[in-house]
Amino acid sequence: MYATSKGAIDAFTLGFAREVGHEGIRVIGVRPGITRTESFDSRAGGLAEAAEIARRHTVLGRMAEPEEIAQLVLWL
Repeated sequence: MYATSKGAIDAFTLGFAREVGHEGIRVIGVRPGITRTESFDSRAGGLAEAAEIARRHTVLGRMAEPEEIAQLVLWL
């Protein structure tokens, strides 16, 4: 369900951008990757496993912090 929801948001963002772009309206979607949240506490492997996945598979080599995403949204 989570991946499906992210895919739907991507499709909506691109479709909306195509629809209103010719009017000079920009559409921006914020789609953060692995972010340090409480949801990892209840998962098998938990935060340590998520942090290792982020270290190996992200450009930054670490998980995002919720505050970083919030600052981006406020800036936009």
